[in-house]
Amino acid sequence: MIKKLSFMMFVLMFVFVAVFSGYSSTIAAAGTLNAGTPVYCTLATDISSYGSNDKSGQLIRFTTSQDVIVNGVVAIPRGTGGTLNILQSQHATSIGRPGEIIYTGTYILLGDKTIPIQYSNSVQGSSNMVLSIVSIVILPFGIIWGWFINGDEATVKAGTQFTVTVAQNTAI
Repeated sequence: MIKKLSFMMFVLMFVFVAVFSGYSSTIAAAGTLNAGTPVYCTLATDISSYGSNDKSGQLIRFTTSQDVIVNGVVAIPRGTGGTLNILQSQHATSIGRPGEIIYTGTYILLGDKTIPIQYSNSVQGSSNMVLSIVSIVILPFGIIWGWFINGDEATVKAGTQFTVTVAQNTAI
């Protein structure tokens, strides 16, 4: 009787370990976000080369615009926040030179997890250099007039859609 009971306990323990070890590996497989996974995003605020808050080093907010699904499980829900980093912001200047913004992705914040991302973009305003140079060459007092013609500022509007990629395998 004791041998039967011991054998049954062994079988139950074996089944328990087999079932839950398979379950935990399934959870682990579903909980890994692979490098290169695309994440569709929406910019939360305007970015401008003229803005007082849009300087080099500033963090700009965005949200994910679609669920990211891994192995049938929502890994990153729609609306999850993340940040972009402004690397360089230059105002439009005289003689028609345009403004420019260069920014990169930093991370998506999922609860207490930070998911590193890859993204880089450069936006440049319209140049008015031709108008400025023509004014300098053709118009009387063109040197003065042409000097004060600025290029357009670089802007990216809130709601702009873009895609980032996950930078490294990340357990979530």
